[in-house]
Amino acid sequence: STQSRSSAASDVYKRQASGDASRGMMLMSTADASGSLSVDVGGSIGSLGVGATALSASTIGNSSAGDIDVFAGGDVVADGEGSTAVDLLSDASATGSIAAKLGGTVMASGHSATGVRALQQAVSTVGHLNVNVGGNVLATGIDSTGLVGGSTANVISQITELVIGGGAEASGNGSTAVDLALDLSLIHISEPTRQAEI
Repeated sequence: STQSRSSAASDVYKRQASGDASRGMMLMSTADASGSLSVDVGGSIGSLGVGATALSASTIGNSSAGDIDVFAGGDVVADGEGSTAVDLLSDASATGSIAAKLGGTVMASGHSATGVRALQQAVSTVGHLNVNVGGNVLATGIDSTGLVGGSTANVISQITELVIGGGAEASGNGSTAVDLALDLSLIHISEPTRQAEI
């Protein structure tokens, strides 16, 4: 069993990646039994460079359970071209869960940028995807995406919950505010998710 926890110190305001193809923070669990990642950032998260990723967390390999838990108190902003502010991947063989609680606004303002990507892609039997955004989800860049959530897992049961405290708006050419790609045998989608898709 492997557990990893990273907590931003009180005097650190934000986690950001400003160089081209740079990563502000990268966490990975490759445990064979169970892998758990927990990240707590008190301030904002921003990817400013071309192709940059501010926060990347993934559980991969032959683990029976892969859990990712991310909290950010401030805004999540992808401003660089082709950048991703938060990239989460759960790839476990039995159960996989992703929970992201973001206190501020999620914004993709760069060309082809992605604010938050949360994906499950495994032969999981149970999947749980929970994303809670306190503010708005905005896609203002050309071909940008504010929030991508999905699963390509061969699951028996999948619970997908998406809560957006503010609004969801795509104002950039070819942009998408919320994109849910689900290929599942059984789906439970909360009412806030349905409203976001309308």
